[in-house]
Amino acid sequence: MKTTNMQAKGRGGGNMKAANPQQVIFELKKKVVTALNKLADRDTHQRGVDELENTVEHLAPDKISCFLSCILDTDSEQKSAVRKECIRLMATLARFHHGLVAPYLAKMVSSVVKRLKDQDSVVRDACIETMGVLASKMSCYEDESYGVFVSLVKPLFEAIGDQNKYVQSGAALCLARVVDSSPEAPVAIIQRMLTKTVKLLNSSHFIAKPAVIELNRSIILVSFVSANLMFALDVIVVTAEKWVPIVEVPVNSLKLFLEKKKREGFSILGLEQTANSASLDKYQFPKKTVLVLGREKEGIPVDIIHVLDACVEIPQLGVVRSLNVHVSGAIALWEYTRQQRIQ
Repeated sequence: MKTTNMQAKGRGGGNMKAANPQQVIFELKKKVVTALNKLADRDTHQRGVDELENTVEHLAPDKISCFLSCILDTDSEQKSAVRKECIRLMATLARFHHGLVAPYLAKMVSSVVKRLKDQDSVVRDACIETMGVLASKMSCYEDESYGVFVSLVKPLFEAIGDQNKYVQSGAALCLARVVDSSPEAPVAIIQRMLTKTVKLLNSSHFIAKPAVIELNRSIILVSFVSANLMFALDVIVVTAEKWVPIVEVPVNSLKLFLEKKKREGFSILGLEQTANSASLDKYQFPKKTVLVLGREKEGIPVDIIHVLDACVEIPQLGVVRSLNVHVSGAIALWEYTRQQRIQ
């Protein structure tokens, strides 16, 4: 009878020997390194990506640590395709294994922070994407002290203070993605973050201000959703509230508020593209004007449109005739101010 050299453990606990754990780990490392090497070649790149994703999908829980050590040990001399994929694989791990990667979260975030110094923007973009995935997949394992959220944001927030412009910008954009991707970002923590990031914008030594503005946008949007609008305004207006009265009007009370202002003699003007919109540069603003801005992409709701006395639009050229709400509002306010100054 023909026999083989294969040895395995039988269900009934027979004499067949179990696979050597060290041999299994060795084979896994060999498999991962072989696939990583394929990433550096254009002809074999996609094959390497597929093999690595397949390895992650079928990875045993007790082999996650070994796999991570393989992808986190990649040095900066490797090609950018390899460095990028090693970052992206951490997101793939979170997608397939969810809470099983929680014990390694600090190690993974630390690796992302190190990669923010990478000269290649493709690698840094992979860091931002990965942080978003980690936030979305790990948030369901959050505890009362928000340990997961803190583990994600604390190293990144510390990295913003780095003198390297790539690290500053990358850390801020990673934080923005974490805030955007967290279903229930803890408001108390992000409010403290906003207070500090506003100070960074006022610092002449801080380089990555556009990235921090994007981070502040994410924080403020979460504050709006969490009914903390006045806190956000208090931080970003920087004492302007002392000279300009600011009143919060809930969305469900906006129509009543506008009707009240109309009775007080105000003209209700909407900044919106409609069939009857007047061009902003040809419209004469009444002195008592309430300017209504819509939501991003959605515009002004139909029930509010019916309350308006008139609509204006900003004349533009090109195919995409659209500006962000805050930009459009600033332009309209400047035109109003210009006309009032002339008068």
